[in-house]
Amino acid sequence: MATLKELRKNPHWSFSALNTLVNMCALKWAFRYLYKKESERASVNLLFGSAFHAGSEFIARNRQKGECDKTVESQEVFSEYFNTGCKSTDNLNISSEEWNGLNSKGREMMQVLSDNWQERDVLGISRAFSINIDGLEKPLIGELDCIVRNDAGQVVVIDWKSAARKWPVGKEHKDMQATVFLLAYQRLANFIPKFRFDVITKTKTPTYNALETYRDQDDFDRLEYLLLEAQRLVQSGVFLPNSQCFLCGSCEYASSCKTWHKKNTRTIVNEKVA
Repeated sequence: MATLKELRKNPHWSFSALNTLVNMCALKWAFRYLYKKESERASVNLLFGSAFHAGSEFIARNRQKGECDKTVESQEVFSEYFNTGCKSTDNLNISSEEWNGLNSKGREMMQVLSDNWQERDVLGISRAFSINIDGLEKPLIGELDCIVRNDAGQVVVIDWKSAARKWPVGKEHKDMQATVFLLAYQRLANFIPKFRFDVITKTKTPTYNALETYRDQDDFDRLEYLLLEAQRLVQSGVFLPNSQCFLCGSCEYASSCKTWHKKNTRTIVNEKVA
């Protein structure tokens, strides 16, 4: 099976793209995925999340080999990825004090994950997928963080999340990512496994929250229809800004958005859509 990096080389849909288009801001989607605009600012949260995933994957690979958790080493993996990411990223404004604070917090979070994550029977890590949807011109791709077998013998797909705070009650049951990943798993393995978000908070005292959820066929039918409607939206070439999105203030295309309605900008946009 191809890696996610390889799958991304060809036209595709992903959870991130779909979520940006329908739940965040259609104009942001266009800037990123259609016009291929460079980000005006880098997100330290994305770099932190990538480092957290690298450390989590390190723990999972040790468990897959039947080894004990090497928490200190997973903390070093986090620090190395976070440091490398920050140094190699342009347009990142972060002080040494802020970096040290985030690095320390990330290392605490690796400890919390290692101490609280129960399953040791790891079946798969970073499992890429690509599935076709009837009527959809591009495949839906993605990557499952971790697949385990619990003490009851059930297959569980785990998605690791670093979060600023605990998730609101019930968020896991509404999150589109679980629907996308479970649809993909069903298509590839012919059954629907259990699904869990393992959310580690970046709070003063980090916490581990294992949030289980499930999807049925109606959820999958709704997702497929949503993808087809998203395709129609893209084909229309109409991408409106969502100035009330909670992420608007930190958007990496804030300056472009401010001039979106200007005549010269509209001309460039229309030419690229055509």
